[in-house]
Amino acid sequence: MDREIDPAGVEATAKQVRRLALQFLWRWSDRATANLVDDLAQLTTLDTLARLGQMHDPRRLPGLVRTIARRRRYRSLLGERRRPEADGSALTSDLPARHRDPAMLLVSSRWIDRERLLPWLDEAMQRLSPLNSQLLRDFYCGWSCRELAARHRMSPDVVKVRLYRSRERIRACLERRVVTSSP
Repeated sequence: MDREIDPAGVEATAKQVRRLALQFLWRWSDRATANLVDDLAQLTTLDTLARLGQMHDPRRLPGLVRTIARRRRYRSLLGERRRPEADGSALTSDLPARHRDPAMLLVSSRWIDRERLLPWLDEAMQRLSPLNSQLLRDFYCGWSCRELAARHRMSPDVVKVRLYRSRERIRACLERRVVTSSP
């Protein structure tokens, strides 16, 4: 259910949202974000104010601002990638690697074909404990940490730690395989 927003507090909220958006957007040092930071902050402010009435917990405002700013930045980078610059080059170097070629992934500073990584990923998953492997599979199948915690009778924080450590072990294992394999 939508809450009513106090019109007198909208201006103060807008200033706070813009400040949060600018703080968040300045973390990226790429050229495209630096050129568009004011526009992105303004669009983030407008989008956040439009969704403010739907918030159930006002303490979640910084998270909402970060999410909207991240999505705005992502969309602008995709638009910039398609638009060549004056010198004829595109801004593809500022984009995350997965958007350059979806069949290739950057692992340990080397581009590796996804199909080549799959057997290595399966091997890395087998090195995990059965519980950690099951937690990781269920998490990526759509289960939330809270649901996994209830299912396996542990706290959500324990599930988060196990997921984090499992992902780190898999990342390290894949990096070792990439470094030791021939180019």
